[in-house]
Amino acid sequence: EIIDELKRMKPGCLRFWGATWDEGFENFLAHPLERQCKRHREFIRNYSLPNLSQSLKLCKEVGAVPWLIIGPSFTPEEWDSLLEFLNGPKESKYGRLRALLGHPSPWTDEFEKIYLELGNETWNWMFSPWVLQPPEVCAEFGNKIFKRVKSSKYYSRKIKLIINGWAVSGRWNGKVDNLCDYHDMIDITSYIGVKEIMNKNLEEKEIFKRILSFPYRKIRVRIEELKRVIEKNGKGTEIAIYESGPSYPLPGPGKPFDERVEYFMKSVATSIATLDSYLIAMENGVKTINFFSFNVGPNWATHTIENHKLKPYIIFTLLSFFNNNIAGKNLVKCEILNNHFYEVKIERGKKSKYFKKYKIPAVACYPLEDKNTYSIILINRSIDEKVGIRLNFPEKVGKEWKIYKLENNRKPEIREEKFKNIKKITLPPCSIYIVEIEKLAG
Repeated sequence: EIIDELKRMKPGCLRFWGATWDEGFENFLAHPLERQCKRHREFIRNYSLPNLSQSLKLCKEVGAVPWLIIGPSFTPEEWDSLLEFLNGPKESKYGRLRALLGHPSPWTDEFEKIYLELGNETWNWMFSPWVLQPPEVCAEFGNKIFKRVKSSKYYSRKIKLIINGWAVSGRWNGKVDNLCDYHDMIDITSYIGVKEIMNKNLEEKEIFKRILSFPYRKIRVRIEELKRVIEKNGKGTEIAIYESGPSYPLPGPGKPFDERVEYFMKSVATSIATLDSYLIAMENGVKTINFFSFNVGPNWATHTIENHKLKPYIIFTLLSFFNNNIAGKNLVKCEILNNHFYEVKIERGKKSKYFKKYKIPAVACYPLEDKNTYSIILINRSIDEKVGIRLNFPEKVGKEWKIYKLENNRKPEIREEKFKNIKKITLPPCSIYIVEIEKLAG
């Protein structure tokens, strides 16, 4: 059932944690029940995480590209062994092992790309002792490892090397990208922030306003800042999103989840805001975006259990629809005439009496196209106002319009409707409409 759900979603890539926690290469190869954590965090044994071979086979089965987090504790020799397993001939030591595990040919023949990320949030003290602070240390460590990787006889250009960025620190990102010479990509998060929601003095309507405006006023600014820094450095580094989606306070003893946060973060509004953040990233050239995480339960999850079966949250349904119907089309520029704005006020600090004001465009329009069709994604970020939209196209289009609708009601679902000769579309508050129209020749 889990495999079926992944296939239904058609993920572009899957990010695996199996080698994150000081595992070492041999541990990453071992069956999860046979792993021995011998370097740090003795209490962590990744029984539930797939090993290296299982991760790659799962990607092959669901049609996704693998993204492997490789812990900073890997020695240079272990990186050599990993590359040999991924791209060595079947006559080599780890090529023979790969063949015994059911895949004689190199894994680089199987996938368009294989992402290798040097650690998870190596700036984050929560993951000590493998914290690469300050950014000069992160870049130096990255140079040491990635230089060796790219000089290996088993290296392939299909292997993309990722250095950790820090979403809230432009200084960190700029220095790491500038000082590291061998990475291909730098990654950051694009979570929908939870801190403002934890303010229990706010009314429900105000919280939803903040959720719907978050991608424009926060995520857009961070990605555009990183894009400017990378362009200034001139290395051609790609930006990737390693984690994204709704965010939650860390669970603790006696409080595995917060019911109030669950209510807001599992809502239609947060689902719409998540897709809005992805489209903002795509506008800025980001091609690889990971949702965190494919899981069951509260907090960071895509599903719950109902009658002993997986039941997707609305965020999973929306992202699955996007992957199946929209992903792969080219995002084109669009001009919105006479868009109106609404105001959001955010406290300047936890106890501050002063506010920062943001003007948020009520409507976001993301036109995508392929050879035969336009797909126009329209988002109403307003929580209480409906908005009328008129669409103008640069070429002739068909008269039959197909519109997929997700609206903020008690039983949210994506509904399909067909229309002819539409002159105006009215978006209800907190909604997303996806309009599909056939292109006509001439």
